[in-house]
Amino acid sequence: MAMGSNHIDGHPNSSSILESLQLILRSAEFKDAVQLQSLLKYVVEMSLEGQEGALKERVIGMSVFSRQADYDTSIDPIVRSRMGLLRKRLAHFYQSKEAQNSPIEIIIPNGSYRPTFVLRPTISDANIEVPAESSTETAPNAKEHSAPNQTDLSVLHDSRPARVARWWPWAIVAGVTCAITLTTWVGITHLRKSALELFWGPILASDKPIVVYYGTFSAFMLSDSYWKRTALPPQDAALEQPGSDVEIPKLDDEQALTGRDFKNLPDGFTTPGDLSATAKVVGLIERKHRKYNLRSGANFPFADLQGTPTVLIGAYDNYWTMDLTRNLWFYFDRSGKIRERGGQHRFWSDPTAADTAVNEDYAIISRLLDSKTGSPVVVIAGTRTCGTDAAGDYITDSALLQTIPRDVLERKNLELVLHASLVHCIPSSIEVVASHYW
Repeated sequence: MAMGSNHIDGHPNSSSILESLQLILRSAEFKDAVQLQSLLKYVVEMSLEGQEGALKERVIGMSVFSRQADYDTSIDPIVRSRMGLLRKRLAHFYQSKEAQNSPIEIIIPNGSYRPTFVLRPTISDANIEVPAESSTETAPNAKEHSAPNQTDLSVLHDSRPARVARWWPWAIVAGVTCAITLTTWVGITHLRKSALELFWGPILASDKPIVVYYGTFSAFMLSDSYWKRTALPPQDAALEQPGSDVEIPKLDDEQALTGRDFKNLPDGFTTPGDLSATAKVVGLIERKHRKYNLRSGANFPFADLQGTPTVLIGAYDNYWTMDLTRNLWFYFDRSGKIRERGGQHRFWSDPTAADTAVNEDYAIISRLLDSKTGSPVVVIAGTRTCGTDAAGDYITDSALLQTIPRDVLERKNLELVLHASLVHCIPSSIEVVASHYW
């Protein structure tokens, strides 16, 4: 692309900026980071439209992250935290080979949400000078005093080995060059893989559909006998009306409910955090064009896990999570805590009471390459539903996974203990507080 088409009077034009934006959104750094894609697209488009008022923290929180108009930015710093991740991701992109085709560099200065657009220098093919390859011709040395029609047997004998002797060093050089080129290409291809691709690679590599298994609890509802005993008989006209106004009759202080007033619904309840994490994992699998089986409930035999890549979501409501992690370095105990098996014997738990707002939670992420199922297993589980939701965010965000060493992501078993700061059960920040690799 000619430089003249990228700017007007020394400034990038809108079409080139939008072209660069699309290149970034399709890149390996951004293709799996949906929130960062939305954030970058929003600030670029608002800047091009001259909407300065839309580039305020509160407005961005409302427009991009669906926050309420009166939300407290000091308590919920999601815009600042995601903007920090966005700046890091942009820096990684412009260091990659994919950025070579980007005519514009998008920069979001620290302390500001308004991007700036800078023309990037390009290298024109016409300016690249390739030196001509020199060659010399040497005439064969004819024997001045040879007799006509007489063959020089020494020349005939030595000519073929001489040609071989001249060319074999170049053949070795060519072979070594090809080997180095191939090795470099493989290395660059590996380095270009995102942290997300490295982590999920063992799960996605199998030809079998991936099992995504989320936990469930038993639920209880009022029985028919209770309704017959306590509800006032409705009038005939009321029977024809929608049932949305049905209320549970109030009990007197002396009244007590018994077992016959309830009926059990096995596997009747799934926590919001489990559902949210499940949706994020399934979305990732679909973007990778892989097949999956979504499963839940207690009637899920071990035989269905054997030889199948599996993602387990939820802790205390998921039997197979508890079974496959109970002998690991980090595990869930019987009191709702995450414990460390060796070392400092640390443990992590939410100190707040069950009836108060949850401001933080802890979670375990495990990737077992050699589990007893015979196939890779990923575990995403919080001590509470909010922790599972936060772990789902972490495990599907390549920028967050970049804190794990690449050699670990590629070929090792791992366990992470996460701490999530929460606002109304929505993670505002997630950090790794403990890890174990083997």
